[in-house]
Amino acid sequence: MDKAIEQEIQKELKEFHLPRFRDIPDVGLLLEQTMRLVSSYLEPLGDIKLTTSMISNYVKQNIIARPIKKMYGREQIADLVFIAVAKTVLPLDDIKQILDIKRQDHEAEEIYDYFCDEYERIIGEICNLSDVSIAQEAGEPALYEMLRLIIVTSAHKIYLEKHIRAMLPDSPEKK
Repeated sequence: MDKAIEQEIQKELKEFHLPRFRDIPDVGLLLEQTMRLVSSYLEPLGDIKLTTSMISNYVKQNIIARPIKKMYGREQIADLVFIAVAKTVLPLDDIKQILDIKRQDHEAEEIYDYFCDEYERIIGEICNLSDVSIAQEAGEPALYEMLRLIIVTSAHKIYLEKHIRAMLPDSPEKK
C-alpha cells in the first residue's frame, strides 16, 4: 500500500472520536433524526451503517427500549452506536444479551463512555501496530499487512465469543 495512503488512514482513525454520553442530545429525536445522528457519528468508520428499519427491528426485538411518544433519547442513541459497531463482529442475540447485562448492573453513561474510550484507544493501538509491523519492516507487500490484520481480528472475535458464551447462564464453558 502506498505510504501516503496508509498515513492518511492512520491519521483519520487516530483522530476518530465517538461522542460521550453527555454530548448525545437528550431532547428526544424522531426515528429518521436518530438514524441520521448515529450515522453521522459512525461515518468516519466507513461501512458501519444504520437504517430506520434496523432501528425499528431493534425495538421490536427488545434490543433497545421503545421510544417514548416516537422519540428516542440519549440512552437509546448510545445503545444504537454500540449496536452498530458490535454487529460488525457479533450476532444480534449476543448483542442483546450484552445490553441486558449492562442494564442490570451498570449505569448507561459509565458503560457507554468506557466503550468509547476503549474503542478509540484500540483503534490508536492498531494504527501504531501498523506503523511497525513485521511485514513492513521486512519490506513485504501490503498483502502481508492485510493478512496480519485478518488474523488479529479473527483471534479477537474468537476470544470475545468465548467470553460471551461463558457469561450465559446455561453455557457449556461454565460447567
